[in-house]
Amino acid sequence: MTTLAERHPLIETTLPSTVTLSTGEGGLPRLLVDSPSATAEIYLQGAHVTRWQPGRQAPVLWVSAESNFAPAMPIRGGVPICFPWFGVNSAGPQHGWARIRDWTLISATDDGTDVRLAFALSDSPETRESAWPHRFDARYEVVVGTRLTLSLSVINTSDSEFTYEEALHTYFAVADVRKMSITGFRGLTYSDLGETGFQSEEPLRLTGPMTRNVTGATGETVMTGPFRQLRLTRSNAANTIVWNPWAEQAATMPDFGDDEWTEMICVETANVGASWVRLEPGETHTLATTYEVGLLR
Repeated sequence: MTTLAERHPLIETTLPSTVTLSTGEGGLPRLLVDSPSATAEIYLQGAHVTRWQPGRQAPVLWVSAESNFAPAMPIRGGVPICFPWFGVNSAGPQHGWARIRDWTLISATDDGTDVRLAFALSDSPETRESAWPHRFDARYEVVVGTRLTLSLSVINTSDSEFTYEEALHTYFAVADVRKMSITGFRGLTYSDLGETGFQSEEPLRLTGPMTRNVTGATGETVMTGPFRQLRLTRSNAANTIVWNPWAEQAATMPDFGDDEWTEMICVETANVGASWVRLEPGETHTLATTYEVGLLR
């Protein structure tokens, strides 16, 4: 274990040689993974994965050059964890407080193929005084290798049932979102900026701002751009959300560069809205997703 890790209150395990703890942007603590199969960066605030590069490939995840890196401020990009609500809540921060709270690293292993990092977050006086006051334990596993697998498990430790929303709000780096196509939604229902319908045409292409919530995708979702494909699978997810702000909305966001919208697309694994999760006392729900990259010739 490194000297810094030995004295850091958010590290409760030894670190393999492929994982180091360092000070990241804004002075926030981060974990750097450097293994033969992949490199990655994870901030302890939010257990926020901000970089994953399998092999010698270009970064798969996108982070805005204008992003905040400060205590209790969300990072714009990477994979924010949205929990226990999604979207705007007048009584709390947008997308919940999990992405702006410190998570504890409880396990770190390297089996020679994958590096596995497990993070923990539990209720606190602050969360119990929030708009979602329930007792819970959350575990988040990040598996870094030629694939990136993310698993969020929530355990109801209270004495009554509760409901919550969740999303792994992944920002993918793309050459040009206007040249992207997405398959895997044929025949599924969706809502998009107040409109509803069926995804009858494939592939899906973005020609303007999109906040599309697709219900029922269970197979593989494939995002194809000029140079590579990004393949996504998920489990225990009722919703897949596709988002890009386009130029006009991007210009109104202080942590998003005016011209950066062409470089990213969000394809999120989620349980939101009418698909929220209900847990009885003692029950556990696990939301998981895996990303894989293929180069195009």
